[in-house]
Amino acid sequence: MIEYKLDTKQRLVTCRMLGNVNFTELLNWHYELRDLDDYEPPFSGIADMRKANMLVTPDNLHELVSLNKTEHFVSGRWVNLVDTPIETAMSTIYKEKKSVSHAMELLNTEEAASEYLEIDVASALETLNDSNGLLRSPVD
Repeated sequence: MIEYKLDTKQRLVTCRMLGNVNFTELLNWHYELRDLDDYEPPFSGIADMRKANMLVTPDNLHELVSLNKTEHFVSGRWVNLVDTPIETAMSTIYKEKKSVSHAMELLNTEEAASEYLEIDVASALETLNDSNGLLRSPVD
């Protein structure tokens, strides 16, 4: 499952991935995000993958990179919060394949993510605990 919120004042997407997340769900989330009226690709973002089991392949990541070039899903600064070898590897592969389409770091602490994005990441993640304004990407 992917839960997320938009903060239009901070121009920020805060997202939490939970449990098994396959490529179809990840891709659908990108399209859903792009199609939101209040979203703009230059928004910064936090993708918290620390409670996720990412069921994607390197080929899937290459497809996502290619689609971002044509569909313009994201162009802002993003951080992937990771803490397992699989999510770290997948994030590293994505970062290498995406080239210069947008700035991205993979980090394992909220403090490091806060420094990178120059915002309070812990507070942003805390907003996901309030269901007011919480969006969930449909699971296929």
